[in-house]
Formats: sequence, structure tokens, C-alpha cells
Amino acid sequence: MPHYHYLCKVCEKRLVEAKGEPLNQEEELEAIFETSHAMEPTRSELRAAKQCPRCGSRNTHKTVNGIKVSGYVLGNGFLDREGVRRDMQLFHLTQKDSETGSPLDPYGYLRQPGEADDLATRIKRTGQRGNNKKHHVVNTKSTKDIERAVDTAVSKPPPTSQTA
Repeated sequence: MPHYHYLCKVCEKRLVEAKGEPLNQEEELEAIFETSHAMEPTRSELRAAKQCPRCGSRNTHKTVNGIKVSGYVLGNGFLDREGVRRDMQLFHLTQKDSETGSPLDPYGYLRQPGEADDLATRIKRTGQRGNNKKHHVVNTKSTKDIERAVDTAVSKPPPTSQTA
């Protein structure tokens, strides 16, 4: 089951009253708890999952505080899977963690010196036109052209093989 973070309003109110001023982001994490339920839970399952384990209150709501949220906005989304994969690999090879300063590459400790740089340049070059490189372009906006090409390919009879 997926895990979710919920913010308890009662715990948050108690923390604000104890401090005497609004909470900063780190202090607000003390009012957040993690729970799990199905993506489309039943009412009883959701009611049990939303109950605060500290105070027992159900005055909670889902939050993204304390969670690292990442998304993908470049390219054409799911229509450009190869582009998504290429951009994500390049991101992990070239970016560093803001807190620790270490590379985001999950295989960095296994790589030889200079291997990540070589791999990053090869990833940057993929998809570029060249003499010996294949370049495939699919215009997803004109589906009529794609449908027409598929229809003509399907309507042709298969070639007959001449075997003796």
C-alpha cells in the first residue's frame, strides 16, 4: 500500500500555542504523521488511516511537507519515453544533492574515474543527426498521417517467398 503524510491540525495548534508564534517548516514536521492506505480506500479504511496516532484526532489532511517531490516537465511526457529516460539519466549523472553535495548517480560508487563524464557526453549526443546515426521523428500531433501509414502498410499483401 502507498504511504501518505497527514498533518494533524490539533497537534499543530498545540505546537503553535506552546511556541507562541507560527511554526517554521522543521517544527511543522512534528505535527505530521505517516500512514498507509489504498489509492482508492473505503470510507472505513480512510477513517482509520487519517486518525492521528498522537492525539487520536481525525482533524487531519494530506500534505507534502517533509516529502521530496520530483516531477518531469520536459519533452512530451509519456509520449516521449526515450526522451524522458535520457533526460533523467543525464540529470542523475550531472546534478548534485543540495544537502550533501554528492552526485545523485545511484551507481556512482561503482563507476571508474571519468566514466560518468563520458556517459553524460554520450547521452547528450543521442538523438542528434549525423552521417551514420539513425534519426526517427514521430509527429504525435498529426495522428491522421500515422493512421494512413499504418493502413497502407496493413493493406499491402505480404511478399511471397519463392522457395523451390
